[in-house]
Amino acid sequence: MQSIIEALRGLPDLGEPYQDERRAVQSLCALDLPSSAIGETARARALRYIDAVRAADTALLSAQNLLNSFPLATPEGIALLRLAEALLRAPDAETQTWLIAEKLAHFRDTRIGLDGNFVTRVLATALKIAGHSTADAELQDAGADRSSLRAWLAKSALRPLVIDGIRRFGDQFVFAANLPDAMERVRRRPDPRVVYSFDMLGEGARTQADADRSYQSYVDALTCLKAGPGAHWISRDGISVKLSAIHPRFETGQIERCEKELYPRLVELAMLARSADVNFTVDAEESERLVLHIAMFERLMREPALREWAGLGLALQSYQPRALRAIDHLLHISEALRRPIAVRLVKGAYWDAEIKRAQELGMAGFPVFTHKWATDLSFLAIARRMLSHTAPVYSQFATHNALTVASIIEFANEFANNSGTQRYEFQRLHGMGDPLYDALLADQPEARVRVYSPVGEFRDLLAYLVRRLLENGANTSFVHQITDKSVPPQLLVDDVYQQAENYLSSAQPASALPTGQQLFAERRNSKGIDLQFAPSLLAMTHAVADAPFIAATSLIGGSAPHAPAVDVQNPAQLSQSVGSVVDATAADAANAVARARASMQE
Repeated sequence: MQSIIEALRGLPDLGEPYQDERRAVQSLCALDLPSSAIGETARARALRYIDAVRAADTALLSAQNLLNSFPLATPEGIALLRLAEALLRAPDAETQTWLIAEKLAHFRDTRIGLDGNFVTRVLATALKIAGHSTADAELQDAGADRSSLRAWLAKSALRPLVIDGIRRFGDQFVFAANLPDAMERVRRRPDPRVVYSFDMLGEGARTQADADRSYQSYVDALTCLKAGPGAHWISRDGISVKLSAIHPRFETGQIERCEKELYPRLVELAMLARSADVNFTVDAEESERLVLHIAMFERLMREPALREWAGLGLALQSYQPRALRAIDHLLHISEALRRPIAVRLVKGAYWDAEIKRAQELGMAGFPVFTHKWATDLSFLAIARRMLSHTAPVYSQFATHNALTVASIIEFANEFANNSGTQRYEFQRLHGMGDPLYDALLADQPEARVRVYSPVGEFRDLLAYLVRRLLENGANTSFVHQITDKSVPPQLLVDDVYQQAENYLSSAQPASALPTGQQLFAERRNSKGIDLQFAPSLLAMTHAVADAPFIAATSLIGGSAPHAPAVDVQNPAQLSQSVGSVVDATAADAANAVARARASMQE
């Protein structure tokens, strides 16, 4: 018990995760803000980039064209999303057949997609015909066995065509099936200013076998990357490592196991990356893992064998109100150790899950911003902190937002005038943001871009594909809006600082969503405890450690039975005795009943 208490006390203090959003925005607005001239220059540059994106030729059957033609706000778009998500998991041909029939029904009477480009018009027409065909086949046998529809679909070319289409759709977001194929593909890269950071597809490990497979895939990938082109890690392709993929219990409550089992694996992978001289990024995860994530990385920074190597990096998500405090902690450690690091700043990948978890726990706030502009504000504030700091940090800005890209360029120019040339690069996801970064590279010949590129088999694609579809297809997504010519460009370059001022001066609720305690209208929900938050877990651990030893026994007539006590163990840790109990015998029970009867007669 004492060892876990000491381990929890040693974690960095990044503040309360469930902060009041209004106070968090106030804190961001109190920082060093860019001048109005810088803001205007950034907006003008962003508008040029938006015009270039909309004027660019995009692939006829690109994911973005499909999502623009079949928006996720429509029944047809939702049907396509569900088909893409579920078809890959359907266990057999019969299930696939019924799933296709059900989802195609949404296209029987639609006009969605018929006003797109030639390919999407053909696709929409084909979906409409297929929807009517499945309906006709079903109606012909309405009163009999439903197998006629299944037979018709099985005989037709529809099912394999739909499956092939979904696979091609997924291929737009996955770089290659394995690292050798990925390396072969990057050798044909058209622009040497563009490099790659490979991510081995797969979600967090649930078993040790899962973790072992993921670990081996990272080892194999780093071995393969060692033979890649480039003279320095900045100009070489890199890799991102997910800690929850190489250990099944990457969580605060299992900090001792993480230190003993996960950390040695992390060191081994980092040493391989140093040997290959490639950018090694510890990828971002859910907010409840942030403190443990930073602690593991800080320990890695202090490894003597890695001290002189600058390729070690960490990803940080700006949608967390604690992100600014986290970057300050990292910059302080980097400066104190004189240890160069790379920091990939992203906006955030788990927003929906973060919101759901906070509501389920009954928390009074959220661990992420609920207003999109607040995440952008946080991103820009952290970017200014990184670019202006004297710590030896290589900044990596991952964004698909034209105004954010333009603002970073202006900030870098501002601070370069004060402290010399800044080292930084932009990052984007494979399959997203290509036209924007083409415009950037045309405008900024010295710019560097790294493409975050998932690598893996199609069976591992599911969760990643759904996240990308939601991100690309949401009506409020910049990735969706920048290619939608019906959205005025000026709407895409709204001043987030002005939005923050308007918010702070208004009487609107701090959060854009009901908190966990507000879920049930007039009835206040009970408040839960987040045991992934170290102070809460520490308080619980202390309470358990300080709990009195309970000796339970029956009292009959004011006296305890004379019988041996039996120890009671903590079921989660059988070596820990939490009390004792003296079990009542049949004679004790009879004695108690007799005494009760006697007292009633009196």
